Order: sequence, then structure tokens, then C-alpha cells
Amino acid sequence: MRFALVTLGSTGDLYPFLAIGRALHEQGHEVFLLSQAPHGRDAVRAGLQFIPVADAQAHERTLSHPKLWHPVDGLGVLWRHLCLPAAQPTWEALRRLSQGLPPGQPLRVLASPLAVGARLARDTLPIRLWTGYLAPAALRTLDDPMFLGPWRVPTWVPLRWRRTAWQALDRWKLEPMARGPLSALATQVGAQPLEGSVFGDWIHSPDGGLALYDAAFAALPRRLHGALSAPPWLERLHQVGFPNFEWASPDAGASPKASEAHPWVLFGGSAGTHGVDQALCLARELIAHSGKPCVMLEPGRDRPTCDSQSQITRLPLQALPPLLRRAHAFVHHGGIGSCAQGLTAGVPQILMPRAYDQFENAAAIQRMGMGWAMPRPIQRASPARQAAWIAARSNIACAAPMSSGYSVPGQPNAAVVEALRCLTAD
Repeated sequence: MRFALVTLGSTGDLYPFLAIGRALHEQGHEVFLLSQAPHGRDAVRAGLQFIPVADAQAHERTLSHPKLWHPVDGLGVLWRHLCLPAAQPTWEALRRLSQGLPPGQPLRVLASPLAVGARLARDTLPIRLWTGYLAPAALRTLDDPMFLGPWRVPTWVPLRWRRTAWQALDRWKLEPMARGPLSALATQVGAQPLEGSVFGDWIHSPDGGLALYDAAFAALPRRLHGALSAPPWLERLHQVGFPNFEWASPDAGASPKASEAHPWVLFGGSAGTHGVDQALCLARELIAHSGKPCVMLEPGRDRPTCDSQSQITRLPLQALPPLLRRAHAFVHHGGIGSCAQGLTAGVPQILMPRAYDQFENAAAIQRMGMGWAMPRPIQRASPARQAAWIAARSNIACAAPMSSGYSVPGQPNAAVVEALRCLTAD
């Protein structure tokens, strides 16, 4: 079979697709990955054929935008600078890949919701499309807990007001941002007019989808908001769990010496959600409050440094499991990949969410009793105040690590196995 996997964003958006793609490749399938050009090296390393649908300039322009991590405006930055420009190249690549296949064997596509070129291809090309939901925020729920960006809707808010809130978000922000350009592109490629709400209805594939997160983290919603009632694709949505992609066995490689003392592990995400200077200040304050060393993971760093006097070890991006297994606590931004790693390692998590799905992810971790979500007023405070808040909550006895495990070469974890079962079924 021929598969195309389409994802846009950071490493946290990439790795779940790599886990599934690598396992498909190991089964003998022909697998293509469509994403930003800088992700090409990882795709090839995982055994996939790579097609860039956004160049390095678009990737860097998105990452460097001053509002990328704004809790309200960040989605607009991602949409204008990455998702929309990649839509037509994605459609064109899928058109080429869908040609020349045997009858009854359409191109099978797994795409993230914001990879809208794949959704346009579903309406115009002989493909079968599954939408891959990396986090619960990608599904517009009416159930508790319900989030609108950084704001959690109180449990007492009735259903009709919840619907009104989504409608207001559509009317004043999302529809003006998305409908015009998407409608023009749909006309250009010969697709039917967009039906319903763009993000509430149209963006979801009628063929179904995969929820790539564990049910213990967040159950599938019972009620979704959209202009269309009772979406049939919801019945074809399968929850498979966290893919937890790793390049090698988590037992391979040694942790730095600092990790032997059960350090704080600080990580702002592969896209650098929190600045290095801010993280350094927080690390110093955490050491002052607790006496425990800190390990910092930094995007762009090419070699490790260890300052025994300051007790701060600064590392390039690398596999998290060896670090987290001996960590005192994991302080991070609330990205879905980091949450999954922390849950699998069974380490206490301190989450400092800033944008996108991070608020809902952080709430889920706190609800599970696996960590704390830092309140926004504390995030706006000084590093000393943040460190005091963290240190006061660092003595937690976490539950046992999640059993989903890691997906490594030749040994996909249970989530990946279930995803492959869905994708390869007739």
C-alpha cells in the first residue's frame, strides 16, 4: 500500500507521524511524509520518502514571529505563515502520489487537522483520509473540561451558552481568518464549497480519524460543536494512545552526571516556547530554593556544557526517557509530546502553558494527579516567584508510568500497532 503522512509544526507534531510511518515502512509499505523542509532529515532517517510542502524560510519565519506563542493570536500566525501557504503544495503532492495505483487501492493519507491541503484533496482526489488528532484541543468539545484558548469554561455554564461561545469565536475570529482563502483554493482545485464551520465541521475528514493520545489523558468527546449536527465522522474516530516515537531503545545512552542527583529537567519545547535567558533565571532560582541541580534542554545548542559551580547542565535536544527516569520533576511548556513523555516516565510534571493546546494538556496532567499547571499570574511573575511556587509543589508521589511504552525501531508500541490496524484495514 502507499501512504502519505502530512503534518505541520514542531517536533511534537512530527514525531507521532514518524512513529506510525516507520512502522508502516517496516511492514513493507511505501510511505511518504509531507512537512516543512527542515523535517526532511528526520523523515529520511526514519526510512520515509520526504516531500517538502513548506520551505525552510516559511519554517523560520513562523518560528521567529513575535506572536507565535501568543495565547490568542498564535493560531493566526501559524495559519497565515505556515498552514495556508502549505495547502496548495500539499494538494499537488497528493495528486501526484494518488496516480498510478491499482484499482481498489487508493492513496491512504493520515494528516493533522491544520494540514488543510489534505482535506481539500479528500474532496477532489481518489484518496482515503484519516485526520490525526495529536491532542484533545483539536476536537471542539462541548463537554467538561471545555477550553476556549487559555480560558477554561466553568462547569456550570449550560450547553446553549457553550455553543454560543464557539459560534462567537467562529464569527469574530476563525471564519474571517480561514474561509475566504480556503474557499478560493477550493474553487481553484475543483472542490465543493466548504460546508459548515471551517474548524467545527469541514476540517475533519468524513472518512474518520485517529486520536493519538491516551484515554486516561483525555477521553473522546461525547458532544462536539459545529454547524452540522451529529457528525458521522465521530463514529469513525478511534483512540489509539500516545505513539511515543524514539530513535532507539530508551535504555540506550547514558544520562549526564547531573541527572544522577535527581535534577529538575527544564524544557521549553523544540520550537523554543520559553526563551533561554528566562529558563536560565528559573534554573538558578530552582537550585537556590531546593539545592537540586538543573538540566536544561535547548533548541539550537550543539554541545553540552556542565557548570559544577552553578549546578546547571545545558544540553542539546536529545531523547527524554534517560533524563526523565532519574528526574526530580519535569518543568515544561505543556506540549503534547512532552506531556506524553512525562506520563510514560512517571515523573512529576510542572507545566507552564502559553498557547495552542498547552492549556488543556496542562489541565489534563493536573486532573490525573501527575503534576501541576502553573497559574497565569504566577507565569507573569518573576523567576524567583515561579521557583517558589514550583518548589512548594515538587514533592509528589506520581502514579505508575503509563503502560503504552515507547515505539522504537522494529518494536512499535501498542498505540502505533492500533493505528496501523486502522490505517491498513479495508
